[in-house]
Amino acid sequence: MTMKHHSHQSSARRGMTVVELLLGIAGTGIVASAIAAMLSAVSYGTGDRNDMRSQLVRQASVTNRLTAAVRSSLKILARGDDYIVFWMHDDRADEKPNISELRLIEVNASSKTLTSYEADFSGMTEDQKTAADTAYELSDNFASITTTLKSSPTFPGTLWAKGVNQVDFELNASDVQEATLVAFTISWGSGSTAHTAVGTAALRSQV
Repeated sequence: MTMKHHSHQSSARRGMTVVELLLGIAGTGIVASAIAAMLSAVSYGTGDRNDMRSQLVRQASVTNRLTAAVRSSLKILARGDDYIVFWMHDDRADEKPNISELRLIEVNASSKTLTSYEADFSGMTEDQKTAADTAYELSDNFASITTTLKSSPTFPGTLWAKGVNQVDFELNASDVQEATLVAFTISWGSGSTAHTAVGTAALRSQV
């Protein structure tokens, strides 16, 4: 009788151990799932923060570039829905905008890029630069002039930003060449990811 009772107790203990083991495994699985969910949430949140940080850096970079472009220019020569043309300086002191003194900033609606175009006469002799550096009258059509120039290798573009939908330029004068202040709004993305950056700057002659 004693041995039989002892055998039942050992069997009970073994049974409890198996149950406990199964419960332990189940509990471990639950904990692991919870940890995985937490790590996923942290990773998702970190990704969102990184995306937001990237957007803010991009906005600041483009805003600073546009602000610098305005502040370093003497006059606005043309402006449209997706572009603006600056007379940056009068290095030749002829009171006329030369090719080397122009800057076109333009948004390409199809590629959603913001690009700045300027003359590049590198590799030319001084005589060649002088010959290539055409001077224009202030009454000329600089929208048409820069559209033609940007297709040539001597007026290349520098990409400033991707994913740009639109840039609106507002001036403080109806005659663009009389404007002294430029306000701009840049828009990216769409729907819940849409965001904008704004800035205002005075031309160099007004600072």
